[in-house]
Amino acid sequence: MSSSPDGGRLLPLIKAGLLQPNIRLILQKGSVAIAEGRVEPDGWILYRGQRYKSPSDKAFVQLMGRKAMNGWTHWYAEINHQSIVIDELRKQLSSINSLETSA
Repeated sequence: MSSSPDGGRLLPLIKAGLLQPNIRLILQKGSVAIAEGRVEPDGWILYRGQRYKSPSDKAFVQLMGRKAMNGWTHWYAEINHQSIVIDELRKQLSSINSLETSA
C-alpha cells in the first residue's frame, strides 16, 4: 500500500472507458471469492478502508497464501452483471493502444 498521489494501476482502464469508478472487484482463488474491493476514481483499489495502487499488492498476495502472484489474473470486475477478469480489460486496452499507434 502506498499513499503517493499518482494514479493507480487501473487508471488507464478508467480513462479508456473499460472500467468505471466504484465498480465492485472480487479477488478469487480458483472459484472462491476471498476478498471484495472497489475501483476508486483515481485507479486505486479500495479494500477494507485501505487504498492499494496495484492489483498485485503484497497484501493481496498474502490473502491468496502465496509468495507472489499476478493480481491482474485473480481480480474480477462486476460489469453489467458479469464477472470479467481485469487482465482481459488490460488486453483490450493494449489492443486499443496498438490500433491507435498503427493508425
